[in-house]
Amino acid sequence: MRRHALACPLALTLAVAAPGCLVDRTGLAGLDATTASRDGGADAATDGGGCTPACADGQTCVGGACVCPADACCPPCSPPARCEDGACVCPEGACCPACAAEEVCLDGACETRTDCGAETQPCCDGACRTGLTCDAADRCAPCGGDGELCCAATDGRGPCDDGLSCGGGGTCEPCGAVGQPCCADRTCDVGVCDGTDRCAPCGGDGEPCCAGDSCGPDLVCSTGTCAPCGGDGEPCCTDGCDGSLGCDDGTCADCGEGGETCCGGTSCLASDLVCHTDGHCRDCGGDGDYCCAGDTCPSGRVCHTDGRCRDCGSDGELCCAGSTCASSDLVCRSDGYCRDCGGEGEFCCAGSTCGSGRVCLSTGFCADCGGTGQPCCAGRSCEGGRSCTAGGVCSG
Repeated sequence: MRRHALACPLALTLAVAAPGCLVDRTGLAGLDATTASRDGGADAATDGGGCTPACADGQTCVGGACVCPADACCPPCSPPARCEDGACVCPEGACCPACAAEEVCLDGACETRTDCGAETQPCCDGACRTGLTCDAADRCAPCGGDGELCCAATDGRGPCDDGLSCGGGGTCEPCGAVGQPCCADRTCDVGVCDGTDRCAPCGGDGEPCCAGDSCGPDLVCSTGTCAPCGGDGEPCCTDGCDGSLGCDDGTCADCGEGGETCCGGTSCLASDLVCHTDGHCRDCGGDGDYCCAGDTCPSGRVCHTDGRCRDCGSDGELCCAGSTCASSDLVCRSDGYCRDCGGEGEFCCAGSTCGSGRVCLSTGFCADCGGTGQPCCAGRSCEGGRSCTAGGVCSG
């Protein structure tokens, strides 16, 4: 009896890994890459996701770059190693990579045995060569095929061949179709894996939801089961509700009136109602009401930055649209409010103008003009034959 670790020749590492080689993670990567390519790795020039050449070895294309999905192993692990949290892990007692055809894996090491481990021979302390398993008579028998015993967890091939699953009786049987056992990792080719580990139909009314919580037409996934949707009192469909109904907290209900759910999630039935951010129709347009659709308000009001309509244009009110006020004796100031203008001591009106007998000072306020000691009026004019001094004041 001889325990050994075979060295891996460089040529074999680059092409087909030699069975029985005990290699580090770098060596496993070469073996994994070869296995992935053999088992259907991408060979196309592009994968349709923007990556050229196409991603391989379990990677996916994200933003034009090949990346390994979270908690996945890239390249995929070669049996009996399995992927755990993004790292290939060799099960306790297993040999990674798998032993050569004439070897037996005992306590994690490959051994060449001629007295046991081959087909029909006695088992070697419960172990057999790869592709064989120890049967009830302590003899090595073929495993992994349809109707054969399930291979041991330490076997390099996995429990069963592709398309087969290890059944309750310890034998491999077809899997993945409706009514058959679920395949590895509780997957099914058709339907979903139910609570009894059998593949069951999905997507129909009353059936389990399919992958991605998907269901058939006019059905929605509700608490794991596909149910009718869109009608009054039914769950909302992915594209909304039937007719004039709206989606209210996941349930279809009457919509469009004040206080009701917005129809289709966006509209209301009257022009003085607006679909608010809470998904319900609210009064709009009145002073203090929400702004109507398109951030609009009726004439005489403006949509304020707080999202509500406010009266505008009068003294002390907000400026109306276009920075305008209701009359020529009001001016829209820089603070956004209309103020009286043109009178003595009042703001200058639009265009830096003031009422008759007044002038707009550099301070932005109107002042009486033309009298003795008063500012000169427009055109440096003064009243009663007075003259405008160089300092811009009337004298005489």
